[in-house]
Amino acid sequence: AEYLASPVKMKTEVIYPIETYGSAMAPFYTVLAQWVGALLTAVLIKTQVKKRDDLQNLKMDERFFGRYGLYMFIGLAQALIVSLGDLLYVGIQCEHPVLFVLQACMNGLVFMMINYALAFALENIGLGAGVIILVLQVAGSGGTYPVEVLPRVFQILYPAMPFRYSMNAMRECIAGTYGHTYAKCMGALCLFFIGAAVFGLVLHKPAKW
Repeated sequence: AEYLASPVKMKTEVIYPIETYGSAMAPFYTVLAQWVGALLTAVLIKTQVKKRDDLQNLKMDERFFGRYGLYMFIGLAQALIVSLGDLLYVGIQCEHPVLFVLQACMNGLVFMMINYALAFALENIGLGAGVIILVLQVAGSGGTYPVEVLPRVFQILYPAMPFRYSMNAMRECIAGTYGHTYAKCMGALCLFFIGAAVFGLVLHKPAKW
């Protein structure tokens, strides 16, 4: 009777245990908060420098990266607040807290650059694009559901979503690292940073025409 009731016995061995649902969802909501913060910064702070006599001879790259310095400072401040809040106030599980804070800072730099470059090159259209990118990533980055069960369009766009690499890196910090996943995610985010900077610099003048 015991055999018929349970013909197969299973033994579960947890490799990377996460104790609470909140800790498991922390990467998604942390990354989401950082993107929203970057988007609101692009809305509230102008990307263009005011016209002044002593700034007439600035080159395009000087204008771009000079103004981005303010965005970078705000992005790092947001990253420290949200990551330390997760660790010290919310009290999420985290195997590598230093790497977690470092990853949040990386997210802040990259997300700020993406939204700043869009607004710098395309102004209001760029801000709208930032919102669209946010919506696509919330729905299709695998933050709440595995990407394998999402519609095909999200599976195609998934490799091009910054959320993917930011969340995967943060999961490494929370549950434990696996191979070189953390470094690969950081490298991918560096490529997003460079690509966004090139986008903003190259399309600024054509978009103004």
